[in-house]
Amino acid sequence: MDADAGGDPTTDEAERDRRARLVELGGEAGAGQFAPGSFGCHELLDRTALAANAIEDWLLGHPACLSRPEWFRTARRAFDALNDLYRSVSEAHISEEPWDGRSPDAGGPVA
Repeated sequence: MDADAGGDPTTDEAERDRRARLVELGGEAGAGQFAPGSFGCHELLDRTALAANAIEDWLLGHPACLSRPEWFRTARRAFDALNDLYRSVSEAHISEEPWDGRSPDAGGPVA
């Protein structure tokens, strides 16, 4: 749905960005090595935890961030969003069998 047609412009922009990045990666087949259950997905979990910890350690307790409620709320939303992402990825990652070299969407071996 286009933003002009009443859709959420933020969601539409994010989806365009995701698709452009997916094309750069080689499409759905290229993303297969990062499917839930794969080492690539585990890597995303690790990076998400690192980013959330960095926000907690470096931003949420920083005196400048604490001095402005709007800054703290923004940093807290980022922290909460990363924790939500971690939980979502973790649930999918743990529920999947180890990656077998097939793209989850293409159903065939990744070239």
